[in-house]
Amino acid sequence: MVKLVVAVRVVRRVGRSAESIDVLVAKNLVPFLDTLDALPDLAIGFSAGVPFWEQLEQRHPDVAARVDALIESGRIEPLGGPVCDVVLSGVPRQDRIGQVAAHLDWATTRWGVTPGCGWVPHQVWEPTMADDLVEAGLGSTILLPDPTVTTRSAHSIRSGWFHTESDGRLLGVLPADETLAGLLVEGRVDDLPGRLESSCHELGDGPVVLALKWTGAGDEGQSLTRLLKWLSVGSDWDLVTPTAAVEQTGSRGRFSLPAVGKPGGSWRLERDRDPVASRLHARLLGVSRQIAAATKQGDTQAPALERARWGLYRAQGAAASEQTGVPGPGTLAEARRLLLKAERLADRLQERPPGWVEVTADDFNLDGRTEVRLQSEGLTAWIDPVDDRGFHELDLRDIGLSLPLLTGRLGNGGHGGPAAWLLDPETSRDEYVDGTGKLLSMGPQGGQITLERPGGSAWMRWDSAPESLGPRIDWRIGMEAGDGRRLLLEGRVAGLEPRSLRHLAVEIPLGTGELEDCYGYDRDGQRIELETLDSMPEGDWLGLIEEQAGVDWSLGWSPRSPAWRVRGVATDLVVPHWTFQADDTGQWAFRVELTVDTSAVQARQLGQLARRAA
Repeated sequence: MVKLVVAVRVVRRVGRSAESIDVLVAKNLVPFLDTLDALPDLAIGFSAGVPFWEQLEQRHPDVAARVDALIESGRIEPLGGPVCDVVLSGVPRQDRIGQVAAHLDWATTRWGVTPGCGWVPHQVWEPTMADDLVEAGLGSTILLPDPTVTTRSAHSIRSGWFHTESDGRLLGVLPADETLAGLLVEGRVDDLPGRLESSCHELGDGPVVLALKWTGAGDEGQSLTRLLKWLSVGSDWDLVTPTAAVEQTGSRGRFSLPAVGKPGGSWRLERDRDPVASRLHARLLGVSRQIAAATKQGDTQAPALERARWGLYRAQGAAASEQTGVPGPGTLAEARRLLLKAERLADRLQERPPGWVEVTADDFNLDGRTEVRLQSEGLTAWIDPVDDRGFHELDLRDIGLSLPLLTGRLGNGGHGGPAAWLLDPETSRDEYVDGTGKLLSMGPQGGQITLERPGGSAWMRWDSAPESLGPRIDWRIGMEAGDGRRLLLEGRVAGLEPRSLRHLAVEIPLGTGELEDCYGYDRDGQRIELETLDSMPEGDWLGLIEEQAGVDWSLGWSPRSPAWRVRGVATDLVVPHWTFQADDTGQWAFRVELTVDTSAVQARQLGQLARRAA
């Protein structure tokens, strides 16, 4: 009898709603379990990331219990792999190993079974990964499509398994039969018996591997159910688990396995061409390095370290879950949220005093240019003083929200700080929005970054070069110790004609972009409807409450001036604009304070956790 291995992988992108699992359970998983219950002589391999199991247990505990029972009885063999459905070549080696090892530990704790065979999500394979999987604890893996079909067509392995080597370590590879999988995916179950029987004499004792992916998009499990029923009535096929197939048949030898699927080099190229995906990758690398450094200094099993690692793995699962290398629109927000959570978990591995603030200059984006990061427990301000982006991103760390601040209108106007423009004297709001009133983007022609820590506070100073000519703004941006919810921005306009009259506008973010359940208020707490915020004749302070997002914003500026409210790319922007006279040296100074209070949403999250625990 030819040994046949049937293996299923549930593909669940990190960030998919828990409700989306209901279709997969009803149309695929339950009929499949019913079939296995009715056919006690059959056994298969089953693979899924930890998020799937968590959602299954939360929404369908009875179905999860049925799977647990079949695993305990040996009818389902759990397959190893990373914690999340991540393209393994898209994460650092230490995290490839860590993701797979953590999943094996999780499976051992849950079922008392340590998977010996694995599954490579998205079937993106690189030759050096063999060493990584062995290091993590796997002895073999299923790979689809047949990795030998393009390079060894004359000797294509349609049955059996072989070893591949990396750095002197051998990994067993069970190549899946792509043609059989295609027939099943197309619903051509009636063609499978003939195809199998006609090939039986060519296949020796096998194993033949039939590997399937379930995404929850439809009735993906119905064809599998029909196949299992056919196998149960008797044939020349012996349905075994992947581990049993390896144990009961001998290796066909050692082959150098080439790259399979979208090779990592191509995957990385597509990722790096996209600035958002590239930035996510760079920041996740930073978290990975933080965790690695903390691991060397202390107990690797410390609870804080474990939480940080799992936070990193989930963030990687969102940022590196697409075969294109670029998170889709539905994944990006979740990837950013999980990134910020992972960063906070990594930060807690360091001993920091309450109310800490810090300022750091480094190439955080790994693009060869220096960025400045102003950070507290609750906020991160990203400033690119070298390029045109200036103050280009604000992270609300404690609620996992990242806000790009680029306006997208006639350039950014940023440079060392927020976007700032010299305007025509009589510019209206509409003229500002359409760009006709903008005369000059205010930024230095080169300059110098200075980081300052007076009294435990954190400041970045951007001073234009002494030889700079023409109007420009030098910035000092910082946070005071113990007040990490407030960002201070001090600007000094220079390079003007002495005593000249000028009109300056500065764009400050105010709000997450959620337009529902949003209203303004004044210093006295009096509500201001949004319609009246499009233009403020004169003032120096504005509050904004976003009830849906749970964020309370306040913005103060001096000197007093009129202000506009305009729409940015991701946020609302308040634009104070001053008509002023330069002093005898051609300079003029102003100040802005931005405060973000997320206590409401944090209280809401704690309440949700308490209700779940109850």
